[in-house]
Amino acid sequence: MAMRASISPIGVIRSPFKRVEDVPWDYSQVEGEIHIYPEYRDGLRDLDGFSHVIVLWLFHLARGESLLVKPLYDSGVRGVFATRHPNRPNRIALTVMELLAVRESSLRVRGVDAVDGSPVVDIKPYTFKDRVAFLRLGWLARVFSRRADESAQLHRLVSLAAEAMKAAYAPYSKFRVGAAVLASSGAVYTGCNIENASYGLTVCAERVAVFKAISEGERGIRAVAVVTEAEKPTPPCGACRQVIYEHGPSAVVVMANTRGDMEVASIRDLLPKAFSSSDLSSRASAKPL
Repeated sequence: MAMRASISPIGVIRSPFKRVEDVPWDYSQVEGEIHIYPEYRDGLRDLDGFSHVIVLWLFHLARGESLLVKPLYDSGVRGVFATRHPNRPNRIALTVMELLAVRESSLRVRGVDAVDGSPVVDIKPYTFKDRVAFLRLGWLARVFSRRADESAQLHRLVSLAAEAMKAAYAPYSKFRVGAAVLASSGAVYTGCNIENASYGLTVCAERVAVFKAISEGERGIRAVAVVTEAEKPTPPCGACRQVIYEHGPSAVVVMANTRGDMEVASIRDLLPKAFSSSDLSSRASAKPL
């Protein structure tokens, strides 16, 4: 007969993610906090001498369990113990996080992949004994390889957008923007913002790049990179989001600045409930009152 065990959370993770879908592929730079309940705070003593910690937490939003699951980044069905899928017999997750600061009853950490409010069940110091010299990644090797190619492609887009920004005509706002569009064909088209003394005639860099792609015969967009000189990455304006969605409803949008900061989001996340051709179709088929 299997032994039964109970686990009591010692704290909770505070992160910027409200849904599982919000957690990015690369969460290495995502910061958050682990709040420890008062009765467990003494356990944090001496932890400040370590650079990284192993955090055990719970997939508290998981629904159901299965021994065969379909991983998020793979099309095949895998055994749950060969994945990080949340629908497992015991919904325990493990993440190695960089320890930034230790306070009286909380930790500031980097490398957070948990949804806000996830219960923490244990914290351990990460040491050289936890490292291995050689890894076999099984079916994940193909996923990591594909993701590495995609990451390199997105970084190339950012570089091209930064180069395009140099041609920006922005004598009024002094806010230069560059954009690069990766079309479905694999070709890349760049653009910059072009201002006008009649402000309403100004055209954003994203739309310049998209229109250039469409005018060259492209009929689909896979990704868009936007680069500015702002202190933090700047997202496309509402009009540009609508234009990007029109030609690439599944497009990835990379927002970056010249300091090297970068954020990635899908156009669906940036423009939820977007207006599309399906809305025109439903209007045309509606019966008059």
